[in-house]
Amino acid sequence: SEVMTVQEAKKRANELQGCLGFTLNARNPDGPVEIFFKSKWDIASDPAWTSYRPVQAWGPCGTFWVSAPPDVASKLKPYEARVKNAANKQAEINRIKAEWGSTAATSAALSSALHPAPPAGVTVMHAQSFLKAVEDEYVKGVNQACGNFLDGGLPDSVTAALDPFEGRVRSAPDKQAEIGRIQAEWRMNPENLAAAAAAAEACRPRCGGPGAPAASPAGRTPPGA
Repeated sequence: SEVMTVQEAKKRANELQGCLGFTLNARNPDGPVEIFFKSKWDIASDPAWTSYRPVQAWGPCGTFWVSAPPDVASKLKPYEARVKNAANKQAEINRIKAEWGSTAATSAALSSALHPAPPAGVTVMHAQSFLKAVEDEYVKGVNQACGNFLDGGLPDSVTAALDPFEGRVRSAPDKQAEIGRIQAEWRMNPENLAAAAAAAEACRPRCGGPGAPAASPAGRTPPGA
């Protein structure tokens, strides 16, 4: 740990190799406080503590590790180390692709592991709308934004599933942080959604690739079209 201001800690976090953020036992301190820099992002709910994470400093790979489920990260971390230590990084990436055999199959498995997971019976669309509604009401001050959403004709089962999460945000001292925790639990934080989209795009069939339909001769219409 080190003693410094929050602004100094933000700069220091960007300079530290492998730093994914920092915590402090204070709320909006004016002066220097004890700062604890972290090499992993694993937050426990405690209203006395504040946590910061320098998302822009991570780069694509660092952002992916924060959002990846632990079992996925543990399997893929050794491959990142191989690329990081390789003299020819592109060649090493190509070797890993060859070892995995079907890059499409690997991407499909990764896409499944990263896919958003809102509460049972709640669609991704409903979850996204709910997260926007709680942020509008409890962070941006839009009167009754969440209540209007929940009372807007949703199935009773969806309302019942989402009510406890509204309660968590309502009672949280740091409402934006609590919304972020819910996003992470549902795998719907921006980093995870970006990684899931990238994985889904990687496993989309392409012309001539695994699972792609055979090209039709020029000027002819494929059967059934």
